[in-house]
Amino acid sequence: MLSYTTFNNKNPKPQKWSTGQNNCIIRQFLIVLITISIVKHFEAENFKMVEFFILKEFLRRVMRIDKFLKVSRIIKRRTVAQEACDGNRIEINGKTAKPSREVKIGDVVKVAFGDKGLTFKVLSVDEKLGNKNPTELYEIVE
Repeated sequence: MLSYTTFNNKNPKPQKWSTGQNNCIIRQFLIVLITISIVKHFEAENFKMVEFFILKEFLRRVMRIDKFLKVSRIIKRRTVAQEACDGNRIEINGKTAKPSREVKIGDVVKVAFGDKGLTFKVLSVDEKLGNKNPTELYEIVE
């Protein structure tokens, strides 16, 4: 299980974030560690800020499925998305998803709306992009 500590701007205390599901996340985290070591090697003046922005960029590559469904406007409210996940109506890569399951670029998500369904591929998990043009976050497969 991969775990590391993140810092929130509003809360100075460290918060624990962990996942053991995706090898892709582990690979990305190793890339972040290599980048940090390179920055340390060249003795950057504001290393703490560089480290924070690299970690922030890494965390932006994943998003909770309930939040993604809301930001992409596939489902109007986050609570409705959470209820859909609890009702086994959401699948990520063929597996039923709980609301806290993380979605990343390249995942195939299937949403069941009554007797109809929507299958799409995740293209981006950038929340700011979703505010401007939510259809750029996903591509409809079926």
